[in-house]
Formats: sequence, structure tokens, C-alpha cells
Amino acid sequence: MNITDCVIIPKVQLDRMEQKLDMLLHQHSKGLSGDYLTADEVCKKLGIKKQTLYNWKSKGKIPFYKPEGSSKCYFKLQDIVDFQQGIKHQSNKEIASEAKTYLLNNKK
Repeated sequence: MNITDCVIIPKVQLDRMEQKLDMLLHQHSKGLSGDYLTADEVCKKLGIKKQTLYNWKSKGKIPFYKPEGSSKCYFKLQDIVDFQQGIKHQSNKEIASEAKTYLLNNKK
């Protein structure tokens, strides 16, 4: 290899590429399909801080996906678009509460 075969990539760009590759590998190995975003990408798209995103995530305000064996969370692009447009997704707690109420009200 000679010097003309080398490419200089800024560390920030290299980190983003590594993060994207990691996400794609997790999607592929865990069967996720579709367009997923990292927390950083969601924050940039929504113009919010990471702490705000994690607060929303923990309160069930925004859906997320955590592939088995991964420590990272991903966010489906369509879910983020829906969130921006005010389309609310129910949290697991809300679904469980509705199911419990339904079952209590519809006992035979």
C-alpha cells in the first residue's frame, strides 16, 4: 500500500460510521428490519438533549427497541416521525392497564 491509497477520516465521522455499522449488525443478527435511529440521531432530529430522550423513554412516551444482548437502544424512524406529528403510541403499562380494565368489565 502506498500513501495515495490512504484516506484521512475525521474521528467524529469515523465514530458515526462505527456506530451505524454496529446498529446495522445488531439489526441483522437480531432480526430487526426497517430504518432505526440511534439516540444521538433522534436527539438531533428532534432538537433535544439526550437526557430528555431517556426521560421520555423511561416514562413510555417514546417507543424504543433494545436488541437482545445489546446495551444500546434504537428508535424506529417511523415511530419518531409519528411522535413528531403528535401520534401517540401506547406504552406497555397503558396497554396492560387497558387490558386489565377490559377483563374486569367483561367478566362472565
